[in-house]
Amino acid sequence: MNTLIPDLFSLTLEHFPAPSDDTYQTCQALRERHFSTVQAGLGADFAAKLRDTLDELGQLERERAFLQGLRLGLALNRL
Repeated sequence: MNTLIPDLFSLTLEHFPAPSDDTYQTCQALRERHFSTVQAGLGADFAAKLRDTLDELGQLERERAFLQGLRLGLALNRL
């Protein structure tokens, strides 16, 4: 089941892409500004490792939220 969730999540994103609203774009711009500061202070290698780690964590959190939503949907369907 654990390997099925990322596949289902990817399939869902293909058919229902997440909207990119103003709040999301503002947050992305702020993130890039912060990473530029980290890169200038701690170096490009560290900034890249930090970005990769945070991107992976974000992906895991989105998959976990997707799984929780899927479980909720199935539970509601049984009511």
